Amino acid sequence: MSRTNTLYKSHMFLFFHFSFFMKGIIKMMKPESGFGFITPIVAEGQKPHADVFFHFSKVEGGDATFKTLNRNDVVEFDVENGQKGPQATNVRPAAADMDAAA
Repeated sequence: MSRTNTLYKSHMFLFFHFSFFMKGIIKMMKPESGFGFITPIVAEGQKPHADVFFHFSKVEGGDATFKTLNRNDVVEFDVENGQKGPQATNVRPAAADMDAAA
C-alpha cells in the first residue's frame, strides 16, 4: 500500500470515527420524510468531503427548527459515524445566517 493511500485511509478513519464541528450547505431536503443531505464546506485547496445525511431528530430545536431550514441554507453541525456512514448531529442554522434573519 502506498503512503498516499495510507494517509488517505487514516484521514477517512478520523472523519468517520470522531465527532467534530463543521459548516455546510443544505443540498437536499425531504421535509415530508424528515431528512436531508448537507454538503460540507471545505477550505480552498482541500478535497471535498462526501455529503452528510441528517435526520430532523438531530436538528437542534427539533421539528420546529427543521421546518425553517431550506435548500442552500448554511448550517453548522457535528459529524458522527451513523449506521450507514457519516451522519450530521446537532444541526443548527449558521450564526451569521441567524444574525442576517434578525
